[in-house]
Amino acid sequence: MFTKKASAYFALATILLVLGLLLQDWQLAALVLPLASLFFLSNVWGLPESVKVQLTHRVIPSNSFGDEDIRVRIEILNETNGNLGNVEVHELIPDTIKLDKGAARIRTQLKLLEKLEVQLGFPSPIRGHYLVGPVVLRHETRSGSTLLRQTRTQRCCR
Repeated sequence: MFTKKASAYFALATILLVLGLLLQDWQLAALVLPLASLFFLSNVWGLPESVKVQLTHRVIPSNSFGDEDIRVRIEILNETNGNLGNVEVHELIPDTIKLDKGAARIRTQLKLLEKLEVQLGFPSPIRGHYLVGPVVLRHETRSGSTLLRQTRTQRCCR
């Protein structure tokens, strides 16, 4: 229920409060008591400690011999108990590939149980082996911490 950071702040404030009471320093105790309450109460309505997101990444067709366009389909499903703001989806694509459809990096918000579909398209590149991916999903919380999720890299063209 409480994050590690909020629990550490509360423990530190409790230690300072006990130290102030043992040393009979009432100014220290009076200063620490509101701070301890603030740290404790700020996390009651706090942000999610972890992000539950289902991420699917498909390259269609998985093997191409140069006669068809390549599509990349990314599906993101928010399974967290609340809305997610500041979500960044970044598909890592080689520099030699130029996208015709879609964007390799987007920023968005996801509501509760919302499913986001992102499609990218590009013509079949010159002969060779190209790795498409991984998809990197970053969610930055209001406190500045970043939660990260990745999928595996897929081979695209031969």
